Amino acid sequence: MNLTQLTPGRWFNPAWAPETAGAFAVIVGVSRYKHLPGGDGPTAPKTYGLSQLAVSALTAYSFYRWLSDQYRVTGCPVAHVWLLLAPTDAEIASVPGMADGLLDPTFNECENAIGQCRNEMQKLTDASGKNSRFFFFFSGHGLEKEQSNQILLLRDYLAPDAYNINRAISTNNLWKGMASLPVSRFYYFIDACRSDATELRDYDVQGTPILPVTLAYRSNPYLVSPIQYATTSGTTAWQPSTPAGGISFFGQALMEGLVATPEYKPAPPCDIMVYDLNRYVSKRVNEILSQHTGAQRQSVCMGGQAVDDIVSSVSTTPPPGLQSGPKNPLPPPSHVEMRSPINMPRGGIAHGIMDRMLSVSFVSVTENLLTKSDLHSVTDSEKMEAILQSVKIYSLTKQQWLDKKTACIIKKFARGQVQASDTPDKNRAYRLTISFANPLDNYWLQVTDQVRTTACVLPGDILQGNSYAHPVEFEIEIDLGPENKGDISTVRRFETLLSLTNHDWLGEAANLWSLYRLQDARAACEWFLASGNPRMAIDILDDKMASPLGATVATILLIRARKFLLQRQDLLGKFPYLQAGSDKWDWIGNLARYFPYLPDGTVFWNEVLWDGTSSQIPDRKIPATVAQNFQSLTSLNLPYTLEAHGYLTSQIEDAKQDSGIMAPPDLTQRVKKASRFLLPTGLFATFSGPATVIRPDLVLPLPPPSVI
Repeated sequence: MNLTQLTPGRWFNPAWAPETAGAFAVIVGVSRYKHLPGGDGPTAPKTYGLSQLAVSALTAYSFYRWLSDQYRVTGCPVAHVWLLLAPTDAEIASVPGMADGLLDPTFNECENAIGQCRNEMQKLTDASGKNSRFFFFFSGHGLEKEQSNQILLLRDYLAPDAYNINRAISTNNLWKGMASLPVSRFYYFIDACRSDATELRDYDVQGTPILPVTLAYRSNPYLVSPIQYATTSGTTAWQPSTPAGGISFFGQALMEGLVATPEYKPAPPCDIMVYDLNRYVSKRVNEILSQHTGAQRQSVCMGGQAVDDIVSSVSTTPPPGLQSGPKNPLPPPSHVEMRSPINMPRGGIAHGIMDRMLSVSFVSVTENLLTKSDLHSVTDSEKMEAILQSVKIYSLTKQQWLDKKTACIIKKFARGQVQASDTPDKNRAYRLTISFANPLDNYWLQVTDQVRTTACVLPGDILQGNSYAHPVEFEIEIDLGPENKGDISTVRRFETLLSLTNHDWLGEAANLWSLYRLQDARAACEWFLASGNPRMAIDILDDKMASPLGATVATILLIRARKFLLQRQDLLGKFPYLQAGSDKWDWIGNLARYFPYLPDGTVFWNEVLWDGTSSQIPDRKIPATVAQNFQSLTSLNLPYTLEAHGYLTSQIEDAKQDSGIMAPPDLTQRVKKASRFLLPTGLFATFSGPATVIRPDLVLPLPPPSVI
């Protein structure tokens, strides 16, 4: 189709009739950053290891060409497109046309473009909006401190005159801010890293809101808004180091899927469907990466609120100027140094180091590593040796520090390389299997590198008051890497899981979680449902006295499956025990009542109450019950699982907006403070920041006030 340029960066389809169904888009690609080293403006005082990018503008331009030349959905033509690019000279030389009528992707210009697009969509009627759609594509630097609240860094990020680390787009604000529009289909494609800059872990980096967010009840009931992330929380997105290598690896895989290359065969009637596209892109990205040296795996994942819907219908020829990826091995690609459920959209899937390692070796350990004098013979790394020597153990149950050599046991160890490096001691990954002498206690385990402290919560488990015959085993995965490309090696990733070697119900729960976490959201839920594993999870929850911790993990999976079913009316009838009103959901309330020392049960009970799943509490009493649960949480530790942390943060905010329920100020402040340092990966809550803050009292309840 022929688009007409209205103003720099803004394009319009003259064949589209205003206020009828149409496709709207905002496309942003930033390769050239003004205030990073080598930029065309004054360099920021601190740049946190960020560098210029090579093909982000070219990748975004390729998406624009697909939208203008190849996108097809019957009854929904392209209407308005905002294109904001900051290309390098090399990118312009490779595709000269991309320099025509550029709009600079600064924060102000992007805010204006998104606001203008939102205003245009607001003009649609409910009928035309239901058949309309919105595309948002971003390629550039990204940062994520809180899972599913990715921060997108624009061309003037870190401008020295203001130097505001929060002056960036929040995907969470964008996602929520669009939810009340009459448009029913939103597609977000985010080609950016999702890890955090270690130097920024001391700050509450949330981005700057650019859209108003309405109350939940005002959201469009027909809303479908999947977010396809180039990589999972806490990890890196990769791209070629020059335009000669083509567009970014995620961009190349996405473009191949959208135009249905021979490698991707969409199901008849030749429509590109959301989940099929996600599966193809996930597989294809790593096929492309395998042709490069020095890159680790990149795990594409989906978030947001998705159903299997048509993205586009197949066209016959690829977009003009679309560049294919390399056919032969190339030198190491470049990547974004700043990359990563707190607020909606919730959830997220992580992948283990065994999927990411270029090489791996398992080390046989006959004695507890924490008592071994010669650690270097096992770790083969002075840096990891120092990390193990720094381990400290605190009992959250007894509220006292313990002797790590007698309290904690590490007897399984694996090490490997996750990124090619001239220095073997850098870019290494490790997996530790950990257990405790007393499996009943809840523990705080912390390590300290040369810059900061990282700590995780590892809960205990009981069998009707007696310890297991087998101790609870946890796995901790640690990546070490250079701090801002210097000589200091720090913890770049720290993820905690249940080991598959656990026994009985806890082992079953660990296995369910392990299988689930290696799937994208749709595939995982469909596998979970079709395999009959919801029944297994319900049995684990039912037998909660045997393993409260196993029941907690099973509850996470059941709530996720339930949220998926709410979007799949065709499946609801097949799983009556997961439908609203089933007494199975009331068992979660028993998990909270029987084991009040597990704060996660209370949080999950609130989540069940909030979405109307429970049959036990009448609607009129739900707000009071939620408020009562908030009050009980003030005397408990903060949640032990990352999932429960995400739900609790959302519940505090949503309850205030929707029902006027105010969580106790002490609880609100504790959650807010802990969330600043919460890492977005793993099953259990993990925190990283200054040693003065990352202490057990971060999760412990506040002491009662003293009497004056």
